[in-house]
Amino acid sequence: QLMQQMPKTCGECENGNECINCKSDYGLYQKSCLKECPKGYENENGICVDCEDYKCKRCSTESNTKQP
Repeated sequence: QLMQQMPKTCGECENGNECINCKSDYGLYQKSCLKECPKGYENENGICVDCEDYKCKRCSTESNTKQP
């Protein structure tokens, strides 16, 4: 029985090689840990989140302005 090796960028994993969290400086995206999140995503606390859904400050100027 072959044991799958956990990717070195994973903090913890399940099913052998699916990351559930990442080492520092990496973002979790589709069960993998990436040094840089894909375009349109931002690393928020170690997870790559969609900018439009999350309304990240760096991607959306709307979140920086307050309505009267």
